[in-house]
Amino acid sequence: MERDEIEKKIKERLLTLRVLWAGISFAIPIYLFVGYYFLNYVEFTFSMADQPPIIAHALILVGLATVTGGVAVSLGYIPIPKMEGETPDEVFGKLYTSLILSYALCESAGVFGLVVFMLFGAIDVLLIMCALALAGLLFGWPSRGKLINALNKAGLNTAGI
Repeated sequence: MERDEIEKKIKERLLTLRVLWAGISFAIPIYLFVGYYFLNYVEFTFSMADQPPIIAHALILVGLATVTGGVAVSLGYIPIPKMEGETPDEVFGKLYTSLILSYALCESAGVFGLVVFMLFGAIDVLLIMCALALAGLLFGWPSRGKLINALNKAGLNTAGI
């Protein structure tokens, strides 16, 4: 495959990944808005104050674990299956799968915070979970370097791109 074709594919795939990333990232402020709205207009029947403190800590640790998993995938600490000798389309397909998985893991912390908030009215847990989710998503920002590194792992020549 010629260098111009690879460059074109990188630009197209990077744009698609960034649109997906933005769509998932913009869900987090919506969770915060929903939490703020419900905080003012809904009376909660359960309270985190009625629960043992270990429950709140356990919930936060679960959120932290999901974000850590998402960041590990997006930074490449969890390797993508062997890619040597594959075409750029196959490489990008595997990279897409791993990055979308990492974004979903990070976003799940925000969803988890929203669920805990809806159950117990714990706005602090919602804020912590959404902050963790946004931090994880920021680490997973789709960059040109990630795409080029994946192509290099497949043995494709990306010198000068």
